[in-house]
Amino acid sequence: MNKKIGIIGLGKRFEKVYYDILNRVGYDIFVWNRSKEKLDSFCSSHNAESVENLEVFNNLSLDLCITFVPHNVLIENLLEKLDLSCPILVETPVMTPDLMNVENIGVLEQWPFMPVEIFKNLIYENELIKRPYWVYNDGRSFDYHAIAQLRKYCLGAFPSTLYGKILSKSHDGFVDKQGQLNNTPHEWLHGHANLNNGTLLSYSFAYNCKQTTLIPHQLLRAYSEDGSIQSGRTQEMDNDYENFEVRYLDENKRVVIEKVSREQVGGITKSIYLEKAGIRWENKFFDLNLDDHQAAIAFLLESAAEGNLYSARDAFIDFVTMNGLKQSHAGNTIVGFR
Repeated sequence: MNKKIGIIGLGKRFEKVYYDILNRVGYDIFVWNRSKEKLDSFCSSHNAESVENLEVFNNLSLDLCITFVPHNVLIENLLEKLDLSCPILVETPVMTPDLMNVENIGVLEQWPFMPVEIFKNLIYENELIKRPYWVYNDGRSFDYHAIAQLRKYCLGAFPSTLYGKILSKSHDGFVDKQGQLNNTPHEWLHGHANLNNGTLLSYSFAYNCKQTTLIPHQLLRAYSEDGSIQSGRTQEMDNDYENFEVRYLDENKRVVIEKVSREQVGGITKSIYLEKAGIRWENKFFDLNLDDHQAAIAFLLESAAEGNLYSARDAFIDFVTMNGLKQSHAGNTIVGFR
């Protein structure tokens, strides 16, 4: 039997991104929208069933409910009409703690569910190397998404103190990956967060990293006492597999440097593996022809439907961590996290 998914609000992200993925995976989709005209128009041309009012959701035995409305609207106007036993997902960012006190609230934070990230977690779960003592976003991922990825390696550890600096550097311009002249300043945010498990989280990012090969490294790095993992690119724009390698110790304590292999067909990831270490991940959604970003959403939704949520608390911590680094720069001081 297909899983049942309730959708609240016909937001652009649902129409342009999530609907296609839900439909390909095979979920039964039930939609409510404040505008009945828009709701009827959508459902008449898509594989989805319209819902007359929110109370109907309570009788559908949903596996998951996804909202595409502002968080304050959900809390102040909609939750009182919903009596759901299933998880409810909201969009990022989570900028207030209000959602943290609501049961069964999860967040559409897809970056920790990228196939690259799932494979990294498999390496740790197989104990090829220990969990890291230093995690570093070196120009790869943006803002709170980067924090979500790095904290995932550390089993959700959160900051105790934060220190950040912003560096703005003007330049004459470069031709970006769209073929346009880009002369916006390199706006770097550099920062360190001491996590409560003793790990150091480092963050360095300028959005121009995503636009130019002038800034060569775009990596996520994690250093453990017995090895390291890095993924990202130096030449190929947005290719996390270009520099995807693991270093670990063999039974004789000799260093093994192994590039992570990716099996793909038509640009779609079929499997990711370490040949020598014998660790392999198979993409269960391969036959659906989802690219890595789409697959990440599919894995996130599957995990949430099974009750394994990226929580509103975690998403709020990610957002506050980034704000703390910026506040540290503004005040030229170390910021405490409570």
